[in-house]
Amino acid sequence: MTIPSNITPIRSRSQQFAAPMISASLAGGEGVLGQVANDDHNVGGALLALQAARVAAENCAKVTNSIHGDQTLSAGAAHVKSDEVTQRIVMSTLPKLDRANEFVQTEITTLMAKTSGPVVDPAGRAFGSEIRAVLHKMDAKARRQAIATAVEKNDLVTLGAILGAPALLTNLSANELEHLRQTWRRRGWGRKN
Repeated sequence: MTIPSNITPIRSRSQQFAAPMISASLAGGEGVLGQVANDDHNVGGALLALQAARVAAENCAKVTNSIHGDQTLSAGAAHVKSDEVTQRIVMSTLPKLDRANEFVQTEITTLMAKTSGPVVDPAGRAFGSEIRAVLHKMDAKARRQAIATAVEKNDLVTLGAILGAPALLTNLSANELEHLRQTWRRRGWGRKN
């Protein structure tokens, strides 16, 4: 009988345990880590926390392999000792990861707010309620066409009026409003090639 490749065979008691090693693609200095500006301390701190987590994972694997390689320990004792040691290693890394997570969540919130819609000058804001009222009265097809035209022409006054208010005021569904917001983000804040 052959075992499918996605099933790990059961190890016998005599077979040595080997913890999986972390992927080499997460090694420091590769990919994004090498692209962080030296003066960007917040992003650098988050990436250093990820690097510390990678090192902790590698240390856990090494310690686990070492403990399970000790022939003086029974299998149960090796598991208990391995759990205790790896838990200490992991717990020492968690505060760094928690700080990095807080930073990343703050950055995401800031970027979401900054890119939620165009900033419209006071003169343009005066037309906002009128624009929303006209869109609210239109049938769905005409409303979609008017919005598509505003996106195509990059009409910031119209887009600001739509994106700066709840969907109910323009008679859009929440999904339509979010789709328009994502479209505007891609056009206004997307990568320039």
